[in-house]
Amino acid sequence: PLPAVLRADLRGGLEREVKVEVDLSRMNYYGVALQDVIDAIRSENVNIPGGTIDVGSTKYLVRIDGEFDDPMLIEDLVVTMKEGRPVYVRDVAKVDFGFAERESFARMDDRSVVTLDVIKRSGENIIETAQAIRAEVEMIVPLLPPTTDIRITSDQSEEIEAMVSSLENNIISGLILIVGVLFFFLGAGTSAFVAISIPASMFLSFMVLKAMGVSMNMIVLFSLILALGMLVDNAIVVVENIYRYIEEGWDRLTAAKKATGEVALPIIAATATTLAAFAPLLFWPGEVG
Repeated sequence: PLPAVLRADLRGGLEREVKVEVDLSRMNYYGVALQDVIDAIRSENVNIPGGTIDVGSTKYLVRIDGEFDDPMLIEDLVVTMKEGRPVYVRDVAKVDFGFAERESFARMDDRSVVTLDVIKRSGENIIETAQAIRAEVEMIVPLLPPTTDIRITSDQSEEIEAMVSSLENNIISGLILIVGVLFFFLGAGTSAFVAISIPASMFLSFMVLKAMGVSMNMIVLFSLILALGMLVDNAIVVVENIYRYIEEGWDRLTAAKKATGEVALPIIAATATTLAAFAPLLFWPGEVG
């Protein structure tokens, strides 16, 4: 089993089931109650723990496997004794190894299909999990009948990869456009400063997310893309204001202090208004909150 997979839900398939159909007339003849049949089957179809065995520094659990591996063995179970003779399950019931009543249905291309929903554990990397599942499927395919058609109809890892690619494109295109515009209007030094701030901020964000144990998902990627836009806007405002002070004759250090202090409050207020729009999400349960 894959450790990253929490569970796999099967839909649309037929599940094997052992059916014990009792005959009321024969039960009355032998003086057997329905509960007697149930108790006889339940008491035999069990696994009994047998303790542990110590071998050196290793402990082995011992278990007596009493579950039926052949449903027809149920017919030979003794339900009760009548006049010194055993009454078997086959005397009062018919055992059939059939299919359970279907509780779910799945169709594709106007055909009945079996759907398997694989759900990963919380906090696991969805891309790595999807790759591991695909590898397992490829190993299983040769063992299946040649007429079996396996299709992956939904894969959330593809959406995550698309969003990661979109984030990378936004960062690269943002760098190129911003550096180009600032280089044209403000010179090479200013454009280089803004260009460095973008990847540095993203790198710092990834470090903080990793330290907090937050995995990469659609919500995190959306937040990073949104923050990237605000980062670019704020960086341009600050750098442009610094450049204005330098043109007025202030030295670089003083210009940086005065210009940053002058626009700090408006930038914080503008950023806070954007964050306030998403503040209600903090009260949502689960991963969204």
